[in-house]
Amino acid sequence: MFEYAWCLVRSKYPTDIRKGILLLKELFNSHSEGKRDYLFYLAIGNARIKEYNKALHYVKAFLEIEPANQQVLTLERQINKRMEKEGLIGMAHLAFLMNALVGVHYLLTKKKDKKD
Repeated sequence: MFEYAWCLVRSKYPTDIRKGILLLKELFNSHSEGKRDYLFYLAIGNARIKEYNKALHYVKAFLEIEPANQQVLTLERQINKRMEKEGLIGMAHLAFLMNALVGVHYLLTKKKDKKD
């Protein structure tokens, strides 16, 4: 079942990734062996569907087991970079939206002033 979940997490389809995450959670809760592998792929799966806070949660749990694991430390840096990048992109979208709203407000106010 782990191999199937692992393949689903690596899929390009978000629904497959979510299904893989559910399977990995089941495995994590029901099997004591392999927990580090489950945590690693739970982190990857959540990062792939942009659930960055959940992904970091699993990274931190993994690092409690193996604090010096370079692969997981690299994954943590990548997740933080993605969060930062998408935060900046989100702020740019917000700034654009605010400018558009100000422009619409200006046009409506100007149109109203011409009528008076």
